[in-house]
Amino acid sequence: MALGQLFAQKLVLDGSWKGLSVYDEKKNSGKGLPTELITGIAPVPENSVFKDVNFDDNNWKTLDAINSLKLGDNVIKEKVFWLRKTFFIGDDYKKLLNANGAISLHLKGFGLPVCYLNGVDIGKQVKEDGEEREILLKTDLIKWNANNTLAIRLSYSLSLNGKEFPFVTQASSDLLFVFENRKESNSTFFIQNRSAKEVYATLETTYYRFDNTFIIKNSARNILLNSGINHIEIDFPTTTGYIKAKCSLNIPVYQLTKEWYLSKGIDSIVYHPKKAAFKSEIPLKYESLPWNNQKIQGWLGERLQLNTTVRLENVDVDGLIGGYLNQPGVHPWIGEHAGKFLDAACNAYNYKHNARLKLMIDKVAQNVIASQKEDGYLGTYVLDKHWTSWDVWSHKYNLVGLMNYYQTSGYQPALTACKRIGDLLCKTFGNNPGQLDLINSGTHVGMAATSVLDPMVDLYQLTEEQKYLDFCKYILRAYDQANGPKIISTLKATGRVDKVANAKAYEMLSNFVGIVKFSKVTGDEELLDFMQNAWADIVKNRMYITGTASSYEMFQDDHNLPAAPDDHMGEGCVTTTWMQFNYQLFQITGNIKYLDELERTALNHATGAENPHTGCVSYYTSLMGAKPYGCNITCCLSSVPRGISMIPLFTNGMMDKKPVFLLYQSGTLTTDVNGKEIQFSTESGFPVEGNAKIMVTTSSPVNLPVLFRKPYWAKDFVLKVNGKAVKAEGQDCVTVQRTWNNNDKIEISCNIPLIKLDGGKSYPDCVALQKGSRVLSLDKQLNNIDAKDVVLPSDIQLTSDSSTLPKDWIGGCAFSTTVQVHGKSEKLIFVPFADAGQNGSEVTTWLKK
Repeated sequence: MALGQLFAQKLVLDGSWKGLSVYDEKKNSGKGLPTELITGIAPVPENSVFKDVNFDDNNWKTLDAINSLKLGDNVIKEKVFWLRKTFFIGDDYKKLLNANGAISLHLKGFGLPVCYLNGVDIGKQVKEDGEEREILLKTDLIKWNANNTLAIRLSYSLSLNGKEFPFVTQASSDLLFVFENRKESNSTFFIQNRSAKEVYATLETTYYRFDNTFIIKNSARNILLNSGINHIEIDFPTTTGYIKAKCSLNIPVYQLTKEWYLSKGIDSIVYHPKKAAFKSEIPLKYESLPWNNQKIQGWLGERLQLNTTVRLENVDVDGLIGGYLNQPGVHPWIGEHAGKFLDAACNAYNYKHNARLKLMIDKVAQNVIASQKEDGYLGTYVLDKHWTSWDVWSHKYNLVGLMNYYQTSGYQPALTACKRIGDLLCKTFGNNPGQLDLINSGTHVGMAATSVLDPMVDLYQLTEEQKYLDFCKYILRAYDQANGPKIISTLKATGRVDKVANAKAYEMLSNFVGIVKFSKVTGDEELLDFMQNAWADIVKNRMYITGTASSYEMFQDDHNLPAAPDDHMGEGCVTTTWMQFNYQLFQITGNIKYLDELERTALNHATGAENPHTGCVSYYTSLMGAKPYGCNITCCLSSVPRGISMIPLFTNGMMDKKPVFLLYQSGTLTTDVNGKEIQFSTESGFPVEGNAKIMVTTSSPVNLPVLFRKPYWAKDFVLKVNGKAVKAEGQDCVTVQRTWNNNDKIEISCNIPLIKLDGGKSYPDCVALQKGSRVLSLDKQLNNIDAKDVVLPSDIQLTSDSSTLPKDWIGGCAFSTTVQVHGKSEKLIFVPFADAGQNGSEVTTWLKK
């Protein structure tokens, strides 16, 4: 975890790049800086002569010296590009090398560059800060007082769509020290001196408690930093609990000082959950059960467990908190991940208490809280970058995570930190003199920043402080500023989400969640109507069959739903925020259509985006091709576990204060009626087979109405109590009003039909198969034929065939059929989309008809 870097002097080669390479020569200044630029763009093989100094690049396109260049409405996808630059390196650089020991090249905006100086690979990337890559130059390759050739090979996946994408290059000479924590102990760290010179330094360490209370100040000690790795011991005080160490390293010869922080230990917290009484001016139709009032087993229960043990328990918490201890961390917008982790992990802990997860939750929460500045700032940007780019966004997720942590633990400093964030936001943004414009402080026409509406409504609910609600009203007004996203007014005028702002789905849905919450607490039913209309537009025109939306992270035109890997469909953040949007609408209306969408997403795309073996997550999870699972920290890897962790909120619940069975998973549901506990224990074949048996346990008779959902996909739905059929009246739910006795038995049965889904505009000659609520796919590992050769017959029938699955397969559900391929009978094995591709093989969901 890189903590920082000392710069002796930085010389910047100014010039902005748009698209791939544009150089502004007018901004060039200073002796010895590059003076000539020859650039070219060409997809090429990996091994190429393009890196060679003597390669003739005169035929390559030379871009004009302009500040910006729009490349039109085309899309560049996953290609390899080469750029070449010939420039002069003069004596100024040599003097800096003699003084500081190293020269590095800084590149901004490139994907994964491979750089060659004068035809030779100049080494691996040694530091990454956001989009910046720093590469140490091998000085023996430099031609002094002569032209040098830089060749860059990069692969980049880039959607242009008429938007501008900045690419900037910098050249600098640095005193190259990298400060890092040692993974095996928080009491030691190392300083890597990557220059060729040894230097003397003084190190001073000050220790603080969790609340920044001073403990003890060490006397300064002198150290010699040799070239290479220098291991430094930090002796933390023996006191228990959380301790933060402020380290100050001073190097007199360079008149430079670097400060950074380390932490060790956590305060032991006994949880006393806070049951916040969230108030709603519009009565809620649906409420979730207390977390410990149900246990979910079966396929869905296994996925919930794996989300905890395989994903959340393996999150790099040091990576999450590093940007808070030492801004900006690996990249300046890393701040969102700590809050997302806290939200998902608190949900998972509340559902099934896990001691290891609790330690991780406490560590993240305490480090984040301890990093809050005196004015309430709790982001990961350096001071002169506050309130730019994704800064408000990061504060939003800290509010989300810390409020969940407060309600989970009852730990008052968490709520205090949230109030300090809220106070700072109220003070910083608004229409009064001296305040900043919130729209200008976030990306995507301001929608990233305005999405802080969601947790600010929650903060108002928790504290009942009017100023937080007033800030929410300011956000709604800001929508319709001249520079605003005009969310409500555009929906009112067009009814189409793809016409709102820049159509960015994740940020827009995040605002939708906040708007529904605002309508709840204020009783604004007109706003609620707009949100329901937006929902209807998405479901009708922009929803994939697996319960996700977006291609290239945008809401696309009506029924434009491409589903290949190159289409970057189903961003994980969109999938999760879509679930949150539906849950809010379901709570406030009780309309089962929102639960239908929650079921579709939970059992298909949300669980399908997380590998059950490794916990790695697909940023985009396409219906065709391999799922590109990754375990690095990304917004979607942090979001998808949140979506999965909220599934217990709607597996079963309370509809109009009555227990309601919704997804019919095996497990238990417990509720209390006038002090009498009644438990329902379910043994279920869902979602594979349409049968469930529910046994009642109660110490004495309980008169209670219980609701049973009739799934939209179920045929011949039958409900029996003690062997006697109950009239299944009602379109969405069956209500059974009776006095329940111990050992009463409820039986649910239905047919789970095979549903054919038309490929529509994007796949007009194809169909997909859905069994009950789950979309089915072909997994190449399980099938010996090329899916492109398969034509599904109109009368296709499937047979349950789980015996064909490999021993290590997680899921246990498969169906088979026989089709004709090139005149030969071939067996096909279908598995649920959520299970498909778990071993890295290609997935095919749309098949020819």
